[in-house]
Amino acid sequence: MNSIESLRVFVRAVDLGSLSAAGRALGLSPPSVSRIVRSLEEEAGTRLLNRTSRKLVLTHAGIAFYRQAGDVLAAYDGLKDVISEATKEPRGLLTVHSRISVGRYFLLDAIPDFLNAYPKVDLRLWLSEDVRDLADNRIDIALRLGRPDETSFAMRQLSPGVKTLLFASPSYLRDHAPIQKPEDLLAHSCLTGLREDGPDGGVGLWHVRENGAVRTLRVHGRLQANDGWMLRDAVLAGLGIGLLPGWMVHEELRLGKVVRVLPHIEITPLTFDQGLYAVFSKTPKIAANTRVFLDFLVQTFRSHDTGSLESTDT
Repeated sequence: MNSIESLRVFVRAVDLGSLSAAGRALGLSPPSVSRIVRSLEEEAGTRLLNRTSRKLVLTHAGIAFYRQAGDVLAAYDGLKDVISEATKEPRGLLTVHSRISVGRYFLLDAIPDFLNAYPKVDLRLWLSEDVRDLADNRIDIALRLGRPDETSFAMRQLSPGVKTLLFASPSYLRDHAPIQKPEDLLAHSCLTGLREDGPDGGVGLWHVRENGAVRTLRVHGRLQANDGWMLRDAVLAGLGIGLLPGWMVHEELRLGKVVRVLPHIEITPLTFDQGLYAVFSKTPKIAANTRVFLDFLVQTFRSHDTGSLESTDT
């Protein structure tokens, strides 16, 4: 019998108060249990149990041994659970929520590879620009922009992110008044995201940070939409000024189809923390399908190398 199982016999005997009771519970004969306990005592170099005809009494050394044995068994059993979960084939329905723009740019082309790699996983991908409650909507993993404040959930950073950029088409800037400071935006068509918790009346909120101070601009524009790609295309068509993550307009900036506006001032529609995070339930064991999808997300965002897109800061 190995050492772990010997410890298990000893702990069970103490818990049940009898060597014979431990033998019955573990399918061992009383003499076998006695030999195991004697062997542990020989290895420890001291008596661990005082045996009487009616009960077992732990010695001082036995008390310490019993406590440590319990900790060792708990750690060992936990390790077995981890190994079992890691080797279990992922299966079942997995519900993932993401912002539309993030899902389209980062996940669209990669999802087939994930599903082909895990044929027993069914994926429900829910795209919207608003934040959804995981518990209420039975969401397994939610992708969030900015560090989440839900302390009851676990999270994993997928990317440090790329800051939002203010941009416009050359034709729009040629035909409209120059923009030299953030307040000049109030006289321009600012194309903003449509949010359920946003203000009414076509107003968009853009937050400006200068010299450590943050202020909010209430901007207006000819178009509001809950799809960043539609806003980007509207900017390309000369309808106004956009404020979107750099990865959404990186290629257009490189080709000169759009240009930066106020490039040295921080402006954001939501949060100045542009990191992308995966949020999921905090449980002792992560389901196999959740675990492999988290690993897939990390690899997917790493392959896009979002940090290289900071070269748009020109």
